[in-house]
Amino acid sequence: MLNEKLIEVLTSPPDGALTIVTEGPDGPHLANSWNSYVTVIDNRLIMPAGGFQKTGENLRLNPKVRLSVANREVQGLSYKGTGF
Repeated sequence: MLNEKLIEVLTSPPDGALTIVTEGPDGPHLANSWNSYVTVIDNRLIMPAGGFQKTGENLRLNPKVRLSVANREVQGLSYKGTGF
């Protein structure tokens, strides 16, 4: 089950940056996108990665992905702004 706050971060305006981190033979690779491009379907995060050649190459070798997402308007623990 996806964390409700994560879904709120992804779906609340304003749009924020999303970083996709993959691991390849040369080490980690970071590719940036926007939170608004993510769709939640059946408890999975679906995101387009057109043009992300290195990301695709890395995923063929290692399917593990790490994400960094944030939204400055979503209430955090003590103040506005939170991320994962």
